[in-house]
Amino acid sequence: MSAAAPLSVVSEGELKRHRRSEGQRVWIALHGLVYDVTDYLPYHPGGGDLIEEAAGRDGTAGFEDTDHSANSRTQKLIKLVGVLSGQEEYVSELRQRGWKESRGIPFPERLPPLGACTSEASLQ
Repeated sequence: MSAAAPLSVVSEGELKRHRRSEGQRVWIALHGLVYDVTDYLPYHPGGGDLIEEAAGRDGTAGFEDTDHSANSRTQKLIKLVGVLSGQEEYVSELRQRGWKESRGIPFPERLPPLGACTSEASLQ
């Protein structure tokens, strides 16, 4: 299996700069990964304001508490920016468990436990 490409590391400070300010891209951290959600805001079924409330910080708990579907995790308008500083090991573990960038926002509860993925076929 080939190694996944390294992700850019985003500092907490950089993430915080991407809140609701005028002209600024809106970023949110989910499962240790930072996403640019700006282009998706007008299309969010609950309204872009819900996303903006979590902008510039880790929104994982709120995202998972609202029970987002698999489809919501693969929206093409949501762009992966990088890994949140300090979360590199956690994201590496997600990758080892079978998560890939092409699958969108991780759904850790649906990934096999670490060590259960032993072949390329099991990661598909």
